[in-house]
Amino acid sequence: MAATGTVPLAWVDHWCAEQGERVYLRQPRNGQYLEISWLDFRHQALQMAAALRSQGLQPGERVGILGANCAEWFIADMAIQAAGLVSVPIYATAAQPTIDYVIDHAEVKLLFVGKLGNPAEQLQGLPESLITVGFDYPGVVAQLRWDELLAAHQPLPDPVYAQAHQMMSIVYTSGSTGRPKGVVMNYSGYAYGSLAPIEQFGVFKDDQLLSYLPLAHITERTVIQGVSLASGAAVDFIDSLETFADNVRFTQPTVFISVPRLWKRFQSGILAALPQRKLNLLLKIPVVATLVKRKVRSQLGLSRARFCGAGSAPMSVGLMQWFHRLGIDIGEGWGMTETAGLSTGNAPVNPAKFGSIGKPVPGTEIKISELGEILIKSDGVFHSYYRQPELTADCMVDGYFKTGDKGEVDSDGYVRITGRIKDIFKSSKGKYIVPAPIENRLLGTGLVEQACVVGDARKQPLAVVVLSAEAAEGHSREALSAELGAILAATNAHSESHAVLDGLIVASEPWTPENGILTPTLKVKRDQVEQQFAAHIADESIDGVVWL
Repeated sequence: MAATGTVPLAWVDHWCAEQGERVYLRQPRNGQYLEISWLDFRHQALQMAAALRSQGLQPGERVGILGANCAEWFIADMAIQAAGLVSVPIYATAAQPTIDYVIDHAEVKLLFVGKLGNPAEQLQGLPESLITVGFDYPGVVAQLRWDELLAAHQPLPDPVYAQAHQMMSIVYTSGSTGRPKGVVMNYSGYAYGSLAPIEQFGVFKDDQLLSYLPLAHITERTVIQGVSLASGAAVDFIDSLETFADNVRFTQPTVFISVPRLWKRFQSGILAALPQRKLNLLLKIPVVATLVKRKVRSQLGLSRARFCGAGSAPMSVGLMQWFHRLGIDIGEGWGMTETAGLSTGNAPVNPAKFGSIGKPVPGTEIKISELGEILIKSDGVFHSYYRQPELTADCMVDGYFKTGDKGEVDSDGYVRITGRIKDIFKSSKGKYIVPAPIENRLLGTGLVEQACVVGDARKQPLAVVVLSAEAAEGHSREALSAELGAILAATNAHSESHAVLDGLIVASEPWTPENGILTPTLKVKRDQVEQQFAAHIADESIDGVVWL
């Protein structure tokens, strides 16, 4: 049974009393796993809370956490709460201007620093007054060391058990449409975002979770960290992206959440070992099909997974159906930073509703506005954007949060997203183009891994695409052009005349957070695509497939 109330430290107290010696966190380090029990977790968190107090921080001041997921991240976050401070997570992949902006905007006084991709560049120019504390990993540079602070302090004797209405964290959005916004999350909102998934798809103290998606993102923060704290489930971390597959197989998670891009990579890996034609033949033989499914789950590290989920970006129905044939049902979930994470979910997974984002989680009310926008009301809905009252007022109507997503609700209560209001643009003919359905058709082909429909003020839209390296491997450009031409024709056959694509522009390199086209949560920054491919988008003579 899950812990109750709205204070995560009280949840920890509950699990320390019930299963204190049980391992809560496992951190890969130097080829081994460091195990931290619930009692160890609480002890270290209160030690670090005392260390924070010793730095002269006042109640309510902001403390940043910048680094890849690790056990210390969880402990630091709990220490911040116990000391009566406010946490400000920052993406480990964030560029220096974003880091500087968040630190300045949130008025961060102390920064925990963990593993980063390019610390020399990311950390240059930090304010001289900013105190930095480094987690114990190679290459981490900071004024103070994590292990030294723990050794120097006894657990805080008077930890803060905050009130439900108090500010717990400022969670910055990933910034797909401009500068990130600081979403103020109070303790009741975090509790709602943590407890709702437990009720929606069931997580218990015997479960095993894996934390590898960015903890600066609301989904990982509530659906993994928060759910573990409330349910008593154990959490493993990964060593690096290079060891990810091995880490998953070692952990054998019982609940596994990922993003569509990674599910696509899983599919490509399976097909590299077992081509589709051979797989189709094997799946027609019942006994052999059972063995194949068991083998695939084992190789992925999902033998024990009773629930698999996807979120952050739309997942193609074709990809979900492909995994369904292998006995792996993936339920899509949807939510936003402003709604404390999960707001809807296809759980238990209903394969007949692939393509939907499921039903509202318990306690969430959804309605569709006259303009077709999804509106949400729940205890998880945020109260304000930090230092942006006008923006806060603009996104609320009659107590509902305006999500910016267009959608519809079917007769069974399942919600489907049909587009993003801000993504809709007008052609030079005066016709509105909704990119999402077109992009989803392209992404469902297997050959296209990333897609962005553009063409504001063009007569007809275009799509800029990135091909799947695995799917394209071994094929000539001529063969790929022919397949892309067929994909273009099939996609256009489903579109109204004003939304028919003039062509496909094939980008020469993948889109990543590092080259600025993806957010840290792997969403496409449409404005960056429009900027980087502006000359080609403006070329009205494009017809068919164009390689860059």
